[in-house]
Amino acid sequence: MKKILYIFALFLTTVPFTILPTFASNRGMEFVTKNGQSLYLYKDYKAIVIGVSDYHYWPKLPNAVKDAKEVAAKLKELEFDVILLLDPSYKDMKKVFNELTYGMGKEENRAILLYFAGHGETEVLADKSNMGYIIPRDCPILKEDPMGFSDHAFSMMDIESYSYRIKSKHVLMLFDSCFSGSLFNLARAMPSDISEKSAMPVRQYITAGSEDEQVPDKSMFKRCFLKGLDGDGDLTKDGYITGTEMGMYLSDSVINYTKSAQHPQYGKIRNPDLDRGDFIFPSLDEIRCMEKLEKERIKTAKLLNETRKLHKSLLNEQEKKEEILKEKSQLEKRIESLTARYQELEENTDLESIEILANLGYAKDKFQKEAAKANKLKKEVKNKKDKLKEEIAEKNELKREIEILQDKIKTFQANNKPEIHEEESKTSKDTDKKKKYNMAIFPFEIGHSQYLSAGLKEKLVDTIFQLTNQYKDILITHSYYKYDGIYQEQHIEYINDTINKKLKNDLWHRVKVFSPKTPNIKAIKRLAETIGADLVLTYLIKIEDPGGDNMLFDVDVNTYLIDVGNSSFCKENKVCTTKVNLDSFACFESMTNKLFASYLDKNLRTVDK
Repeated sequence: MKKILYIFALFLTTVPFTILPTFASNRGMEFVTKNGQSLYLYKDYKAIVIGVSDYHYWPKLPNAVKDAKEVAAKLKELEFDVILLLDPSYKDMKKVFNELTYGMGKEENRAILLYFAGHGETEVLADKSNMGYIIPRDCPILKEDPMGFSDHAFSMMDIESYSYRIKSKHVLMLFDSCFSGSLFNLARAMPSDISEKSAMPVRQYITAGSEDEQVPDKSMFKRCFLKGLDGDGDLTKDGYITGTEMGMYLSDSVINYTKSAQHPQYGKIRNPDLDRGDFIFPSLDEIRCMEKLEKERIKTAKLLNETRKLHKSLLNEQEKKEEILKEKSQLEKRIESLTARYQELEENTDLESIEILANLGYAKDKFQKEAAKANKLKKEVKNKKDKLKEEIAEKNELKREIEILQDKIKTFQANNKPEIHEEESKTSKDTDKKKKYNMAIFPFEIGHSQYLSAGLKEKLVDTIFQLTNQYKDILITHSYYKYDGIYQEQHIEYINDTINKKLKNDLWHRVKVFSPKTPNIKAIKRLAETIGADLVLTYLIKIEDPGGDNMLFDVDVNTYLIDVGNSSFCKENKVCTTKVNLDSFACFESMTNKLFASYLDKNLRTVDK
């Protein structure tokens, strides 16, 4: 057994050195050329991926954001550190370009990739040359707003400026857009093997198409780029993909798949100090190999750990076996000692046995007496419990009899209650009656505004019905506007056809030429009397357009409650400044709700008087 343990321990000491490989922890890029020369390229890889779908002024590109997410996922698989920017405004893109320049771009031994999916534009300059642009979410259209376009678009001159300010060795920018410009020299030479020259600084660019070509929303450029990263872009079959290889692959494959509808352009910056190197992507095969090796390392470490546990378990079993043998020897000696003692005691058992039997008899008698005493006490306790239950039952029976008597007294008092005089009862009923006012909702006058929500009138009508539900003295019987909710289980008569025929143009008028509009009381009264309405409710609302980008509105609300019986009316006016967006009047509705509640409460008392 000792020999086996020795062999096993020897195996454990040699395993870490014989079956475990050594793994490098460096995430940087180091390449050995065909000549055997080692090239240190980068410390790490960084990427910025931008996708713009939700344009304010340009046609929307539903798939641009989706494409950007897919590109970012693939780059992360290649161990790029990725910043993903979706639907950015001009300010957002400006901020990320500053990060590109002065943040990640300040490290020299670094490879940086920029990918943009969105609209592009070309402007013809005074010298008949072309200037290309990439477009953020809030950029106006060039032909409709040239100055706004200039303030928001990023020109290729801007991109060139960022390229010069970046300190990193290799920069590759891909634009899934179509535009024209002179940012880079077009290239068509066959890609060469990676050499010492490849490690020199470079700025490379690839666009999805040239001027006047339309890039479809379902991007073939993106699909080919992802296929290129999976290995199709390795034209020299050396296991690595360079920027030049990717540009040539995208040019050939996109032209082929789009049937010459798109002609991707690629090349390097026009600068002799920044056009000699070549961007080199991480080797996907190496990354997958390292991942496989890492899995094997984990598996081997797990196996080694289990082997060590087994070795430890065997050692423990050996120790336990030795302890058991030792205990067995001690027990054998103890048995011998006890056997000798037993024989010695057996000789003296006669007198001791008699004494023990006497003591046992005395103890048995005493135990029987104590048991009889305990049984007697147990019976006494049971009798007391039975007696207590009988007393509780009697009390419950008395309680039920008392309740029956109380019910009989109440019945007797109710049957002998003094009668109320008929005149007093009639007076009380008349006091409880209270007149209800039938109210009609007439058309509103709302000042036009390009920011006016189409559903404002419907929201105001819904607010009126909800408010009048709180007032029992006012009942809406007629309405110019439809109401889809439930209102006091009443049938509402809609009078839009009647008003359109008899009163539409006469509801609002000006007393003088330049005086503000007011309701035509006489005309309203005549129509209200024909439909049997006591009150008429209508509104005059003016909304002033904002004077800038702050989206603040001046809202002037005039509320009119017209008493048909005496031709008088009550008016409430309030001017407020509120922020209203293009799709929702929630803030304005909240303000109106408070105004109506205060107004109806006040004018209800006026009408009752």
